[in-house]
Amino acid sequence: MAQAHSVFDEFLERARGVTTESANKDRVALDAMKWAIARLHPAVYGDRQELHVSGGLKLESPLAQAPEWLKALLPGGAPVEVGGTSVPPLLAAVVGK
Repeated sequence: MAQAHSVFDEFLERARGVTTESANKDRVALDAMKWAIARLHPAVYGDRQELHVSGGLKLESPLAQAPEWLKALLPGGAPVEVGGTSVPPLLAAVVGK
C-alpha cells in the first residue's frame, strides 16, 4: 500500500511538470503509472466500480398480458376458424380474422 502511495506521489509530480513539448511522452508514462497504481492498491486507486442491489424482482411472461389474437399468431398457436374453415394462425392474420 505504501508503494502505491509513493507511486501516486511520483505521478502527481510528473503530471505537474508536463509541458507542450513533453506531452505525448508524459501521457504514455502517466498512463503506465495509473495502471501500476491501480494494480498495487485497487481498493483506493482501482477503476472498477461495484454496485450492490438488494430487493426482489418479479418476472412475468409477456404473453400473460397479450391479447388472444396475438397469442394465435405465435408459432404453435391454435388453429383459427375463418369462414367455417380451420386455418393456421399466420394465415388467419393474413386473411384478416
